[in-house]
Amino acid sequence: MRGSTEAAIPVLNLDASSLTNQGFENFADLAQTLPQFAPAFGESRTQSTFSGIATSGLNRANLRNLGSQRTVTLVNGRRVPGGSATSPAVDYNSMPTANIERVEIMTGGASAIYGADAVAGVVNIITRKDFEGLEVYVSYSEALKHGDNENPNVSIMWGNTFEDGGHALVTVQRTKQELVSCADREICEDDFFWGAPATPLFGPTARSGVPAGGRYFVGGASYTMRNGSMTDASGALIPFVTATDGFNRNEQRDIAIPTERLMAAIDFAFPLNDEMEVFFEANYGETEINSSFEPHPFQSQSGGSTFGGAPGTTALQSTIPVNNPFLPTALRNAVLANNPATTEITWWQRFNQFENRGADSRRDSTRLAGGLRGELDSLFGVGSNWNWEVSYVWGSTVEDLKT
Repeated sequence: MRGSTEAAIPVLNLDASSLTNQGFENFADLAQTLPQFAPAFGESRTQSTFSGIATSGLNRANLRNLGSQRTVTLVNGRRVPGGSATSPAVDYNSMPTANIERVEIMTGGASAIYGADAVAGVVNIITRKDFEGLEVYVSYSEALKHGDNENPNVSIMWGNTFEDGGHALVTVQRTKQELVSCADREICEDDFFWGAPATPLFGPTARSGVPAGGRYFVGGASYTMRNGSMTDASGALIPFVTATDGFNRNEQRDIAIPTERLMAAIDFAFPLNDEMEVFFEANYGETEINSSFEPHPFQSQSGGSTFGGAPGTTALQSTIPVNNPFLPTALRNAVLANNPATTEITWWQRFNQFENRGADSRRDSTRLAGGLRGELDSLFGVGSNWNWEVSYVWGSTVEDLKT
């Protein structure tokens, strides 16, 4: 790693060892360790569980804390397509690291060169050009204390340089990052509520008031079911107690989302004469993720926001009629004793009978770039050592998102 303080625009240079020495197979993971970057909230493997299906599983970099969409990402000086249909920000999941020679990070003044979408800066990934032979790289890591977060990685790279100049490089890389569950980490194995800075709650008293056993409201009280029954040994209704009956949401959540990646890259250049060469680049990335968090909390008085109807209204509320034949007798009697005119019961329940909420997402990104480039001793007698390039870049990202 080296920084440039002599250039007109500050540039941070990272070589390939910055990735391999720390065991990173994704540039976005390395970016989190650099002071130039801030956490990309909702857009990383460890922060996107609740971000919605459109961004779940993305791995983006947030340069200077101005938002990932304000950073331009280049490969060899040419743009990379956005990682989703909703943002131009690049998903680094789709980009291999095995073929990286260095990464140049421009942290200021980039918008004058690359436009308004480079307000935060530019990340320019430079790939290797002079590699010859065959390289196979295999690595594996895991959290030994907990036996999770397995991270197998394998890459194959073949390269050749031509006698007359030019080169060819083909890279294929596959990585897999396994699940890390909150249930396996003390810091988030139970619910946490910070209602006041001086009195944070952690554990059973902070759990959700929407339980798996259901919660039924009678006047100002509420009752629940324990061990398959709504009454105790004396036949009395069982009052709902958060510390006893509350639902632990955190143990159902992910610290790190399982992510599988397959990436391929081709870099080819061949001279046409002493002053001009043709070049071609191709990148393909396939990412599959499976995010998961706690089952849906249903509240019957929520205005039908779950099963239809406008929130805040009484339309299509899914309350329980008092004359429902499956309603326990003790609960019906308590409702009628509280208000004989009552016809329905308000209830809350966690829908844990179904699978957890979450998203299964697959993204396929393709980038093609090609053109001509060369050098001129002078331009119509003006100056010397002119470099020129005529190129075209095409990119596409296809998403298959399921909740």
